[in-house]
Amino acid sequence: MLTTKMHLRRAAPHRYFFIAFALLAALLVATGFTRTFFLPLASGTFSRPWFVYVHGLLFFAWISLLIIQALLAVRRQLEWHRRLGWVGVAMIPLMTASGVMVAYWATRRDVAAGQGADALAFFFGTLMDMLLFASLATAAVIARRSSAAHKRLILLATLAVLGAAVGRIPVVGAFANYLTVFLILSIATLDVLTIRQVHRATLLGGAWLLIGIFTETTIGNTSLWLSVAQRIVGNGH
Repeated sequence: MLTTKMHLRRAAPHRYFFIAFALLAALLVATGFTRTFFLPLASGTFSRPWFVYVHGLLFFAWISLLIIQALLAVRRQLEWHRRLGWVGVAMIPLMTASGVMVAYWATRRDVAAGQGADALAFFFGTLMDMLLFASLATAAVIARRSSAAHKRLILLATLAVLGAAVGRIPVVGAFANYLTVFLILSIATLDVLTIRQVHRATLLGGAWLLIGIFTETTIGNTSLWLSVAQRIVGNGH
């Protein structure tokens, strides 16, 4: 009985951490996209191709699902948690594909507007974000039988796509990568406090995420990538 009480006492902060993390993600998304998406959409001045709307809908649905899943886990409604999890599984390829489509369209638009190498370099960064998201989210699905690994990988996958929102926040956007570092460290800190070591999923997934976000600018500006990207997008339209 004593062991059970100690387990619940240690588990509760762990579960509530994931709710707090999901709510913070939602706050960052709302803050980042209010000026560039929500307000223009409400005023009727936002006009983009259909796949941009689809990508936005999927993105917001992912964040909403993250919150719902965290709440279900805390309430021990695990059957519903598992059922809704398959919705998330279906969203992974859709979010990745729509993200690539939006990146391609935006890059062609920006190249046509004269942004040249900057647009092509940013194109690589967006594609890298999609790769990071897809790989981490897929790893989370594969590791779903291990609750500890699964939920950590889901958070890391979410961090991979938060950059689009954080980057739009004045001042904060300039430190987007360092905010990602801080949030990865917060997961690692929770690991140490609850299991006395950094979980393998946090260590490996976090390392992969950090390698991706801190090398994408350098790789995106190489002559090799700029040449390849120019062939992919052409001269814009």
